[in-house]
Amino acid sequence: MQIKNYPSKELKEFGEQLSEALMTASIQSSMKGLGGCKAFDINSFQEEFHPYLLEYLKGNHDSLAIIFAAMKNKEQEIKFKYENTLNI
Repeated sequence: MQIKNYPSKELKEFGEQLSEALMTASIQSSMKGLGGCKAFDINSFQEEFHPYLLEYLKGNHDSLAIIFAAMKNKEQEIKFKYENTLNI
C-alpha cells in the first residue's frame, strides 16, 4: 500500500531526532541530575530543537503535537531551499 504524504527521508530523520531529544530532555529535566542522570542543559541539544524542547517542557503541548508542528516547519524550510536552488 502506498502511503500518501509520506515524509521525505530528511524530514523523517528530523522527526526521529526531535522525538529522541524530547524524551532525553524530559528525563533530564525531571531527574535534575539524580541517580547519575545528566542534568538538563538546553545547549547540549541541536539549536533548531530548542524552541520545541522548551515548549514541550512547559507542558503546554504533547510530544505528538510538537513533533507534528516541527516537521511541518521543517517541510516548509526544505521546500523553500529547494525552490530557491531552482531559481539560481
